[in-house]
Amino acid sequence: MTFDVGYFLVTFTSIIFEALPFIVLGAIISGTLEELLPQKFFSRWLPKNRLLAIMASSLLGFILPMCECGIVPVMRRLMRKGVPASCAITYMLSAPVINPIVLVSTAMAFWGFYDFLGIPGFGMVLLRAGAAFVTAVIVGVTIERMIRRDIPVVRDDSRRIRLVTTDESLRLLEEDEVFEDRPHDHDHDHDHDHDADSPKPRSLLDRLTAISEIALGDFLDIAAFLVIGAALAALVNTLIPRAQLDELADYNTFSILLMMGLAALLSLCSEADAFVAASMTAFPLSAKLAFLVLGPMFDIKLYIMYQWVFTSRAVKVIVFTLTVSIFVICQLVHWISLLGPTLTSGS
Repeated sequence: MTFDVGYFLVTFTSIIFEALPFIVLGAIISGTLEELLPQKFFSRWLPKNRLLAIMASSLLGFILPMCECGIVPVMRRLMRKGVPASCAITYMLSAPVINPIVLVSTAMAFWGFYDFLGIPGFGMVLLRAGAAFVTAVIVGVTIERMIRRDIPVVRDDSRRIRLVTTDESLRLLEEDEVFEDRPHDHDHDHDHDHDADSPKPRSLLDRLTAISEIALGDFLDIAAFLVIGAALAALVNTLIPRAQLDELADYNTFSILLMMGLAALLSLCSEADAFVAASMTAFPLSAKLAFLVLGPMFDIKLYIMYQWVFTSRAVKVIVFTLTVSIFVICQLVHWISLLGPTLTSGS
């Protein structure tokens, strides 16, 4: 088997250029969240009950939609703003799927297939959003249990891993060394007491400068991990014999696992992956659903980014819980689909 250097370079650059706009957007949102929103802003908005807060966080993508390429720095800033790690991780996993842009693109990709209530592609939209919601909540609850057992989730040195050190990054680092696993993580009754520690008002120019510096640092940090992940994903894309995949699609359980593996290896953007899944006509609905749910939550580039923020144990728990939950959900979808056609079947 010969290695196609040209295809590798095309795939590598396409992944980079596809992800860059969303990384830029994520970095800008990250800097804006840090500079303009008051401390504890989101934690005050979330329900006091942690399970309800986790469920609400899984729907935050409708308000703050993000692609998975830029979600990690936004998630870090949300934790810094007082959002519990379990809720921030739930948002990180669900927002790349449960947001208007991705859901519309999913409907467009499956237009005429898996219709529901007479709406083209709406069946796949419901399945994708529902599976993502359930999966993200399961992971969030699992992370919450880890936190309650005093198991570290966020790396103590995650904010020290900087490729670019600016005055703003040093200022933020000095404000609090560890912003996640604190004893008061579960206590919302004293949130109002922390506003006294907020920085003094600054001029508009100072704020814009701070946003730019924070965004620049986050962009370069994430971009470095993206390049590594994109190179690995391009390598896999080049080496996988795509023509042989259709021969393996007849075995449902195996096809689900195969599509989950492809989702992790191909590292597609959530705004575009639905069109790739729709083009794989030989695969059943359950396998396509697995591809569409796992991909925005876990792939090569995201795994590398997760290692930047979370402890090794937390990353293992997130990945294991994701894969098991999605596999079980997709198997259930397959078994239910055998009982009777609830969607307009499409290939």
